[in-house]
Amino acid sequence: MKRFFGFALADSMFTGNVGITRREVSVEEVKALVAQGIESCCNPSHAATIAAMRSRFGIDVSIPETPPRVALGPGDSVVIMGVRGLPRLTDRHEYAEEEIAKATFSFTEYTIIPAVSVDEVYEKIVALSGQQSKTRVGYTVWVPAIANGGLKGLLEELAARGWEIIPSEEN
Repeated sequence: MKRFFGFALADSMFTGNVGITRREVSVEEVKALVAQGIESCCNPSHAATIAAMRSRFGIDVSIPETPPRVALGPGDSVVIMGVRGLPRLTDRHEYAEEEIAKATFSFTEYTIIPAVSVDEVYEKIVALSGQQSKTRVGYTVWVPAIANGGLKGLLEELAARGWEIIPSEEN
């Protein structure tokens, strides 16, 4: 399992068909992850922002001379730091303490999970509903379809494959 630290996600970071989980992480969690060992995929242009993070939270992430080529597979993750409120550095190379104090920092960990096919999801739904048959004909499985884009997409795919989708009365 590899863990990286950076400022953004890129499509080139992902290999094959995978799923992604996203969770917000606290400053304390980020400190613990860094202490356990985390590979920085920041580049030298991020030096001032890393210095701001170090100043504000005491988190120190190295900046490699050449960032690694990140190839995330199942079990790997990347911690992304988002920053709002720091001005662009056009005529200087560091932020003032007042600017750092006013900025908003957030940390999110994206973890790669194996991709699951629609058929595998169907089998799991059937298993959870207590049905024993492997066939789709004649069975009704209730799946709450609240405003969740991923679940809505799955239900649309199932409908396109000929499965009857009955909307919940909650919508």
